[in-house]
Parts: sequence; C-alpha cells; structure tokens
Amino acid sequence: ISICIVSVLFLVNNKRQVSVVINEICSRNASIGTDEEHIGSDYVELYNTTDQNISLEGWYLSDSINASEKYYLSKVYIAPKEYLLLYAVGAAGNNTELNFKISSGGEALYLYNSEGELVDDIYIPKLDTDNVYARKIDGSNQWWVCEATPGVSNHTAVEAVKRELDAPVFSHVSGYYEDEFVLKIKAGIGQEIYYTTDGSEPTKESLRYDNDGIVIKNN
Repeated sequence: ISICIVSVLFLVNNKRQVSVVINEICSRNASIGTDEEHIGSDYVELYNTTDQNISLEGWYLSDSINASEKYYLSKVYIAPKEYLLLYAVGAAGNNTELNFKISSGGEALYLYNSEGELVDDIYIPKLDTDNVYARKIDGSNQWWVCEATPGVSNHTAVEAVKRELDAPVFSHVSGYYEDEFVLKIKAGIGQEIYYTTDGSEPTKESLRYDNDGIVIKNN
C-alpha cells in the first residue's frame, strides 16, 4: 500500500497596498554607477508606483526583520513613477547612503513606512558581479536576475548571463587505481570541457573532452 500525505499551507499577505516598493537590488557591484562617487557601490532602488510626489520622511529600510530602524529615510522624496537609488556603503554620509551593506551571498531587505508598518520585503539571492535582482516590470510581483538598470525603467532590462559555471561532475573520485578505467565528465548544458594530462592549466587550445571519456591507464 502506498500512502501519499499532502500538506497544504495557505499564506496570507498582510501587507497593505503600498505606493513605494523595492524595485531593484545590486549586492555585488564592480562597475555600475550613476555618478562618479558611487561607481561600484551596492544599491537599493525604490520606485514610486503612484502619480503623486511621496515623502519618505520617517520611513525605514533594514536588512534585518529584528532591526526595523536600521536606516532612517529623512528628507527624501520620490516623484511620480520615478526611482530613488540608495547606496549600501555601510556608513550614511547623506540622504542616499545606507549605513549597512548587502551580503553578496544573499539576504532579505525590509521596507517600513512612517507608522512602522512593513510595506515591502524581498529575499535577494546570490548574484554574479554586476547583475541585479529586480522586478521584471516596475512595481510588479515578478522578479528575475538581469543586467542593471539603476534609476531607469526595468522594462529595458535583459536577462543576465550566468557567469559562474557549475562544477563538472566526475564518474570517479580522486585517488589511486590499480586497474585501467574510463573517466567520464559531465558539464552543464551548452558548456565544453578542455583538459590536460601534464598538470598544466587547461585553455581552449588544450584537449577537448568528448562523450567517449578519458582512458586512465597510469599516473
């Protein structure tokens, strides 16, 4: 007898309809910048979804659910359908600099209004250099990893190309073998493997692996 037990969990989103949302995050910036002072600075982009000017006086941005007042937004306005870049430099020097940094390995961000209510939050995955985690359409609920569009519409963004490849999978583990065998190596879709047998660093001029494997006869 086979028994399948299914547990259904219903999640209720208690966040009310909000006018300002977290729209784009860069946590591993090397060369992106909208001004000379902040080239290479990680950033959080906020977006005003309304047709009204909005003051963020009293709003808070945090990277910890237990520290809602991590960064206080003072004397900051966002124009209708416009964007505000906040730079995560770790030391607030002006109204657009955050006093915390964003982990490149992934973490959450929380946005609170002046009444202390959580109005938006998002978990940022691990990102490659100069890629961002952003709403596919400004203010929408669909997110993706794409190339950066700081301070402009996400409609112009293109999907990011993965720069860090998955490690290849070997049919045999490293060790000493008395008998001859065929070593099989598996790479990701669309990836090619080049190898050497003298311990030197492989390049695209080295031997190219094929699906027949590599015959290992001796050391």
